[in-house]
Amino acid sequence: MGRVDGAPAAPAGLPDAGQRELVRKELDRNIMVEAAAGTGKTTCMIDRMVALLDCGRCEDIRTLAAVTFTRKASAELRSGFQVRLEKAARDSSGDREENLGRALAGVEQCFIGTIHSFCARLLRERPVEAGVDIAFEDIDEAADARLRSEAWAEYTSGLYVRDPGGILDGLERYGMHLGDLEGAFIRFAEYPDVDEWPLGEVEADLPGVSEALREMEEYVAHMRALAPLLPDDTGNDTLIDEYRRLPRVLAHCTPEQLQQPARFMEVLSRFNRGVTLVQKVW
Repeated sequence: MGRVDGAPAAPAGLPDAGQRELVRKELDRNIMVEAAAGTGKTTCMIDRMVALLDCGRCEDIRTLAAVTFTRKASAELRSGFQVRLEKAARDSSGDREENLGRALAGVEQCFIGTIHSFCARLLRERPVEAGVDIAFEDIDEAADARLRSEAWAEYTSGLYVRDPGGILDGLERYGMHLGDLEGAFIRFAEYPDVDEWPLGEVEADLPGVSEALREMEEYVAHMRALAPLLPDDTGNDTLIDEYRRLPRVLAHCTPEQLQQPARFMEVLSRFNRGVTLVQKVW
């Protein structure tokens, strides 16, 4: 195993000091660190990067890469790495000083960034092989969310104009609105690599399901009893619309389906909506 004697020691007294030393010094091994936020993962990663340069295991800092999930994390990592590298260069001598000095001179050429920016860099270096336009641009999360919302709005507006598959009528029969599917569309778009959708049923034993199901059925029976008394013109009162819709939703679920935790929670969530009650005084 490749070890680095010049790597900084882990703070004394920590229960995981041995694991921290392993991260810093065992440089010929692939290591996965799993720990909670704020426990020092970034510090260990910085020390490991410096150790690779210190001992000459990484001779060219341009071949060193650190990939993070967020821009904030990459900025913190980049700043901490440069500070730690500068300190190590000042405190070193001989071959170590030469290695760290060379790395410090080219520190800007070390890649520290998000997964997306790393992939974008690879694509820009090999656009022909990747089959992409060399002028492509990255988009941030806000722009990505806006594009998805625009795609959904464009699709739904076209569906209201022309619906050859009868999707809207089918939703109406199940007591659903087209807008109810927007959340599922956004969620699905976040995971384009998922081949099976929806996912298979997950077995779970949820406490109190039978009691909650009984209360739900009683409440829906109450809604059905009130249906003949509800006015046809509801105006901006959305509560009456829900009173008509929810019994239809439950009617399309068999008792066996409602015993499935995922399906039961999906139906139950429809009872937790922001609705508007309008009181009229005559």
